[in-house]
Amino acid sequence: MKTEQYALEWSRKTNNFHVQTLAHAFASAQRAFLKNSSNDYHIIMVGTQDACLAMAENNLDKLNERQRTS
Repeated sequence: MKTEQYALEWSRKTNNFHVQTLAHAFASAQRAFLKNSSNDYHIIMVGTQDACLAMAENNLDKLNERQRTS
């Protein structure tokens, strides 16, 4: 059984995390490339959905700290 891979993405502009399938993350990046538009989301982890969600939860303090100092 193959487990679908997910991407944990981070946006500097909105200071948040986003989890979506790796296929959707790549499709979004390809659309941005083809349209020559910007894409603020940066992939910071690839793994199972649960692992990506856990990584995001474990790093919420970093987002909160950045929000307080900006």
